Amino acid sequence: MFFSHVTIPQVEGNNPGFIKMDSDVFIQGEVIKFHIVNEGASPLPCEWMPAYTLYRQTGEWEPLTKQAGNYYLPGNYWLEAGNSTAVEQVDTAGQEPGHYKIVKCGVSREFEIHASPEISATPR
Repeated sequence: MFFSHVTIPQVEGNNPGFIKMDSDVFIQGEVIKFHIVNEGASPLPCEWMPAYTLYRQTGEWEPLTKQAGNYYLPGNYWLEAGNSTAVEQVDTAGQEPGHYKIVKCGVSREFEIHASPEISATPR
């Protein structure tokens, strides 16, 4: 299966269009690349570290380990209107199939991780 450019409803997304991804549906094991483009009129406050927060929907949004590491660098910077962040990555190999969201700079986007298809050997 290939889900390039598939979108899902952004039920609880906050300015989801600001988070640029090539799809909203990924196969377990794929690496998601994303970045923020501030398409608004005012600056967005962004934390230095952790760079973003990943959540999994399990009835409520369960925060997962910060993907930038288990450390905290206090303070914010401002992402000015029209500017973008560097491209970041989420490795989905260790994540269960389900509904997720990324939160960064006060904006969020929902996405899904689907199970990797099983490959069966064909007898010869």
